[in-house]
Amino acid sequence: MIIVAKIGVITTDGVNIDGHFGQAKRIHIYEVEDHAYTFSEIRRLPGSQGETAHSAAHGALAVLADVDTVLAKNIGPGSIAVLNEAGIRAFAMAGSIEKALSVYGKRLKLIERLNLGGGGCSSCSGGCGQS
Repeated sequence: MIIVAKIGVITTDGVNIDGHFGQAKRIHIYEVEDHAYTFSEIRRLPGSQGETAHSAAHGALAVLADVDTVLAKNIGPGSIAVLNEAGIRAFAMAGSIEKALSVYGKRLKLIERLNLGGGGCSSCSGGCGQS
């Protein structure tokens, strides 16, 4: 299996994206490829008691160093900015982990197909897949 992305999900039940990033004690890590995803592990996040969400995000960077994207039901703009600065995309969303990761995998496959399309328009060096 070629891992295309590692996704961190804040969840309390392992089924739904339903937690707040700044208050989470654990993050579930999934490996996504093409149209499939697999559960990899649960990682402990550093405690955030008495810290601002911004500080908690900085503390979580070491745990999330190899993660491409974080999904949480709630994530503040300060945490998003810290994660984005480190090259980690962060999105606030709620709902089924299964649905979110399936859609994410399909999106990655589409991006890969467009980037490998070649030919194309002059404004994107062929990455858009247009001939």
